Amino acid sequence: MQLLSWKPAMLLIMPVFAAWLPAQISPGQLSKSHQALNGATHCDECHEVGQGGFKCASCHQDIGRRVEHKQGLHGAIFRDPTPGRDSCVACHSDHNGKDFELIRWDGPVAAFDHGLTGYWLEDRHSRLDCRKCHQSKNIAPEEAARISTRDLNRTYLGLSRGCISCHADEHRGQVSSNCRSCHNLKGWKEAASFVHALTSYRLDGAHEKVACQKCHPTVPDPKPYVKYKGLPHEDCTPCHKDHHGGAFRASCRSCHVSSGWRSVRDGWVFNHDTTKLPLRGKHVGVACRSCHPNSNFSQDLPHQKCADCHRKDPHQAQFRTAERDPDCGQCHSVEGFKPAVYDVKKHAETRFPLEGKHGDTPCAKCHVPKGPETVYRIDGTRCVNCHKDGHPGLPAVAAGGTQCQDCHTNKAFVPSTYTLPKHAASRFPLTGAHPAVICADCHRKEEKPKREAATGQVVRSRLRLEDFACSSCHADSHRGQFKTAEGTGGSSSTGCVSCHSTSSWSELPGFDHARTEFRLEGAHKLIPCTSCHRSPDFKTTLRDVVFASAGRRCSQCHEDTHRGQFNVAERSQDCADCHGQLAWRPALFDHNKNSSYVLTGAHTEVPCRLCHATSKEIEGRLTRIYKPTPRECRDCHTAEKSE
Repeated sequence: MQLLSWKPAMLLIMPVFAAWLPAQISPGQLSKSHQALNGATHCDECHEVGQGGFKCASCHQDIGRRVEHKQGLHGAIFRDPTPGRDSCVACHSDHNGKDFELIRWDGPVAAFDHGLTGYWLEDRHSRLDCRKCHQSKNIAPEEAARISTRDLNRTYLGLSRGCISCHADEHRGQVSSNCRSCHNLKGWKEAASFVHALTSYRLDGAHEKVACQKCHPTVPDPKPYVKYKGLPHEDCTPCHKDHHGGAFRASCRSCHVSSGWRSVRDGWVFNHDTTKLPLRGKHVGVACRSCHPNSNFSQDLPHQKCADCHRKDPHQAQFRTAERDPDCGQCHSVEGFKPAVYDVKKHAETRFPLEGKHGDTPCAKCHVPKGPETVYRIDGTRCVNCHKDGHPGLPAVAAGGTQCQDCHTNKAFVPSTYTLPKHAASRFPLTGAHPAVICADCHRKEEKPKREAATGQVVRSRLRLEDFACSSCHADSHRGQFKTAEGTGGSSSTGCVSCHSTSSWSELPGFDHARTEFRLEGAHKLIPCTSCHRSPDFKTTLRDVVFASAGRRCSQCHEDTHRGQFNVAERSQDCADCHGQLAWRPALFDHNKNSSYVLTGAHTEVPCRLCHATSKEIEGRLTRIYKPTPRECRDCHTAEKSE
């Protein structure tokens, strides 16, 4: 407000101080383009006196309009201004001298973000130099009139976003001026956005794969161009030749479709059923020229037999006989050469009916495909003609004496049909627990297959066993303690059957202890074997027991409860003088025979404990003392006792 009040006074005194006033008020000389505004009298033409603002838009109206409408780079800068860049002078400062450049960039021009203008440079455009587009020739006259700069080669304003403002119309006005409806910025020759369906001729079928230049010719103009409009397309003949030489008056489309020349339109007016050969199956898809090579559709063609057209016999005359040629229809149909219609029922009429798994076996398993060399008439019907010998080295099978069906069926190879009755007729009938044993436990596979020296065949499992001794399958748990000659198969092995049965290992129906050197009597018959035949490592089984080491003297099994009072080391039946095998008590001791003190009279009725009444601890055990015993009467009968 103070500056406004001083303005009249300043105007009055300005002529007086004209010589020195510019140096006192102006901060410096204006640039070349603003030279006409030098002097203190022109300050208010650019500055808003008293408000600190600028009047740039009063002269640069073209920029002012863009700022006002938020368009272009200037519109973007003032749309969301940053501190320090909210006025024109942030980029275009003056009073810096006559030769000062008013335009200032933050960084090189090449690094300018063109997206700030609202027009992003993409693909090919991003690689162009700025002046390739920003030239006066690319500015429309009506835009040039709005630009304040007279040298249009120095401005970046005035360009249209339309392609034809920079590029020539290569199509000579045939199509829309909106180039992007067909092309993109990656390259001119790529018309990825063009949709032919929007034209008057929709492409379908094989037409979709035809190159554009096949239908759109080049016009030989001083500058040649491609013709896109005015092409006839009402009929096929402008582009396609008549392959029938005028035989049909109807249009091509009445028979053919655009998916391919060889394809015929559904519902074609010609009905082949009206001829001598109605088309069925695969014949429907056969091209007409395959049968009518010269397009002579009225020619009478032989068709009674398959061989009239299919002259090559793919089976090399295997089904031909002296009486007749083979009838292809027995195995094949017009629906297709493969698969054959020769089924299991028809195969049953041959020498080898298909039964069981054979009925599910693919033909190619027996009739190995070899093209024309495939063999269908197979002479051999034995199993080994198709199947490998599962038991090589088995003499009966190898010699042909035994057929596979003796043990197997054509329903499945396993399980085998070799039953217990059949095994009972063999050299080794199965008894006891043997029928419950899995076959593979005895007829097990060899860990290392062996080759027979005589036949050269590799044997992988043992079916024919020659050694029937127990030890051929079972380990000798007794480690040869009872080794005898069994006399079976000439082998010498453990005589297991002398004690054990085939029903159970724990059963010993053949063992009689009376045949040993120690007959079991009395309570010994009830004692478990392990009580006398002990395992050296305290196991509860008899597998590792050395039976011959069992003691025969009482003291070897029983504890001496008398702690050595009776020296019986020289007698074999050391305890038998007093005790029997039925029980430890009562004792069998005969006092008159086995001692030096004969019992007579009433002494014979006296219990032993009354005379042998003394006990003492021996070896940590309380033991009754039998020796020595007092013999005098007074030792037992005192006066007090006598009364």
